[in-house]
Amino acid sequence: MARIQTLGLPAGPVARPAVGDGMAAKAAAEPRMLEMGTTGTGVFGRGYIRELGEYNSEFSGGPFSFYRVCEKMRRGDAQVAATVMAMKLPVRCAEWAVKPPEDATPVEKECAEFVETCLFDEIDFDRTLENLLLALDFGAGCHEDIWTITNGQVRLAKLAARMPLTFYNWVVDANESLVALIQHGFHGGAFAEFTLPADKIALYTFRQEGANFAGRAILREMYQHWYTKAALYKIDAIACERNGMGVPVGTLAQGATREDREAFERFLASVAAHQSAYVMQPAGYSFDLKGVVGQVRNCTDSIQHHNMQISMAGLAQFMIMGQGHGGGGGNRSLGETMSDFFYLSLQTLANQVGDAYSDNTIARLALYNYGPKVRAPRLVPQQIIAMKFESVTEALSKLGTANILTPDPDLELWIRQKMGAPAVDRAELVRLRAKTVTSGTTQVKPQAEQAAGGGAVDAVPSGAPAAPGAAGKEAAPKVAAAEVDGVKVRRPPVGAELCLALSEIVSGLNSGRDDVASALRKARPAIQSEMIHKILNRPVGQMHRASVEADSKLVAAVAAILQRVHDFGMEQVSKERAKQKAGAAPADAAKIRAAAGKAKDPIGLYAEGAVSEFTNTISSRATNMVIDLKRKAGLTDGEIFQAAEELLDEQSDKWIDGVGAKGANEAFADGREAGYEELKGEISSVIYSALLDTNTCEACAAADGEDGATPEDIPDVPNPDCDGGDKCRCVHVYVFSDEVASQK
Repeated sequence: MARIQTLGLPAGPVARPAVGDGMAAKAAAEPRMLEMGTTGTGVFGRGYIRELGEYNSEFSGGPFSFYRVCEKMRRGDAQVAATVMAMKLPVRCAEWAVKPPEDATPVEKECAEFVETCLFDEIDFDRTLENLLLALDFGAGCHEDIWTITNGQVRLAKLAARMPLTFYNWVVDANESLVALIQHGFHGGAFAEFTLPADKIALYTFRQEGANFAGRAILREMYQHWYTKAALYKIDAIACERNGMGVPVGTLAQGATREDREAFERFLASVAAHQSAYVMQPAGYSFDLKGVVGQVRNCTDSIQHHNMQISMAGLAQFMIMGQGHGGGGGNRSLGETMSDFFYLSLQTLANQVGDAYSDNTIARLALYNYGPKVRAPRLVPQQIIAMKFESVTEALSKLGTANILTPDPDLELWIRQKMGAPAVDRAELVRLRAKTVTSGTTQVKPQAEQAAGGGAVDAVPSGAPAAPGAAGKEAAPKVAAAEVDGVKVRRPPVGAELCLALSEIVSGLNSGRDDVASALRKARPAIQSEMIHKILNRPVGQMHRASVEADSKLVAAVAAILQRVHDFGMEQVSKERAKQKAGAAPADAAKIRAAAGKAKDPIGLYAEGAVSEFTNTISSRATNMVIDLKRKAGLTDGEIFQAAEELLDEQSDKWIDGVGAKGANEAFADGREAGYEELKGEISSVIYSALLDTNTCEACAAADGEDGATPEDIPDVPNPDCDGGDKCRCVHVYVFSDEVASQK
């Protein structure tokens, strides 16, 4: 039994519980808030740190005593310098990004953009990163935040380097948290002492253990091998000199005096290798150069061993491969395995450095400008490990085959970026991806000849049926435009086109276009104002980098509208079936309706593409407007803001109708495609129809009337090659047949 009267615990006998004594059941009803243990780090006096685990008496006085040795190692040894450089360069070459929280609010996204501008555009970020990475050499790297006020905002004037050679004391509190770093360095013509509060610096400690804020440098493990190798180099240099020219050996003549002996000794000591060297021996004297007899110990193998150990301390032993005798030392597979571990360690290093920025400089920058309720962004590095594209493509292929990974725009953009391939606009990529989802790969068909003269329209392409659904008949002559149910069409409908509810389709498409355009117009003022505000907060040279994230609520609203258009298109296919088959019920109708809910739905992609195109257009127009106004002398930011809004409001917004039409046409086509998937067991063929567009471009006219067994056999709709772009209203017309159903 023992009595404990410390740490705020009640006095009395305390028994050590036995294993399995039900300790969890006997836990206190409330958690104990006191910190009851210690890291055991030796922090003496005013902050002198003594690492109790350090066994080398040369360094037992603390990290400061090791700093001078570190300078000798990194400045005087090529293997040490190369290994440390190999660890630093991939981290410095990585792409760094400032990322807001996953569920960031608009203010938090703005905060992330502000921090990104301060960190990457207004200061030399690479220089500050290089400074923090001195932690590899010395154990700790540090910079001081130097602030300035610009346009009412707290910004970084610079991140001033604070060199490890000046680190003198580490002041900690009772909880072993860092309070201040005390420097002892040269300034203003004399050495002086400086105190840096912990809330003014960003400190990165490499391999910190306990409260040892000085860390443990990677050079500490290299020291023994560097020290031994330095001695071996001296021995090797002496051996080269002695074995290269030999040791002078002389024999005195009989009766030589003391003066003769001393003179002969001086002569032997002065012998050096030279192309003009010679010896003239007096009578009775002898002189010779003797080399080492027998097997000589070669220092090269030992030096090679210690070079390997130095690189191994940084997991960079692959650097030494091929440098041994005969050029051996390992194969490619072994080298790749070694390098993988090396890059994993560098990824951890980069993540830790990013945390050092995020928890200190970035957190303070966000706090001073946006307050404590806004979550600060984080500085995040890309994946450091070099990608092997053969392995990446093989892995993607296997994952896709196994239906584990679905290609999407973000994945393609990522692959393009990593490969250095040409960039593509995300909105355009979303549109193309959506077409891939709904229609498969576009088949390029020969173009028909242009129609000539009068009010005539293009003829049906050569090789296509004269009337849709009537394959094998001769090509029809040119016909004039017509009007059906109050709708002007390119030509009179024929075959299965006669079952199209043209008036309903045109009305549905126009309604979808107008509803999408209305939703976008309502959102325009807020997005426009936000964009102008962000542009004005950037330097003139960086204004083009300002951007606004697509509003998720607006995307959802547009998606709801496009879903109605999609359902309308799907409903039209059912109506056309009823007309073609005189109201006969589809085979296994209940099963078909159940499958409809499981079909792949790309409506979200269409909505995101429409909103992205809308937002990007506003961003581009606002940027150009603000830059033009900025060039006019004498305007304040407030005057520029007001003028930009007024001028942008005066511009035509007819382009928004085009964005709405594009989304509606794509959703309608996708709805018809979904109807096809439901009823394809009864569909014998699919026909491309350019009926709805009276002013038809060459690409659509060439495809008009083409037919195939499935939609994949004819061009996509809307036609991606259409000169009218988002105005294309071509459709796939499905031909139903009782014979197909009976055969299945």
